[in-house]
Amino acid sequence: MPRLPVHLSAEAFADLAEIRAYLRREAGPAVSSRVIARIRGSLSSIERMPSAGAPRPEFGEGVRLYVSGSYAIYVQVAVDRVDVMRVLHAAQDRDAIMSGATEEGETP
Repeated sequence: MPRLPVHLSAEAFADLAEIRAYLRREAGPAVSSRVIARIRGSLSSIERMPSAGAPRPEFGEGVRLYVSGSYAIYVQVAVDRVDVMRVLHAAQDRDAIMSGATEEGETP
């Protein structure tokens, strides 16, 4: 599969902002920067290998799950691009959030 551009949804962009703010507050700027850099590196890998993630068809056609440390990255792979739907922490009820059944948890 060719390299596909990765686009962040408004929700994924907000998830990253919340992760950054939470980690900066709770663990300090160095940890926050390191985790965000790791997630961004994962997004780069997704761009190169968009179909490598675990299929999650229950959340829509072409939806895949990638793991980056303690974070789950949900993407929807289309013919010409990859849309990042959400970036969620392992402690959150990811399935409920992805299905729209609940709001995000406290831990980004």
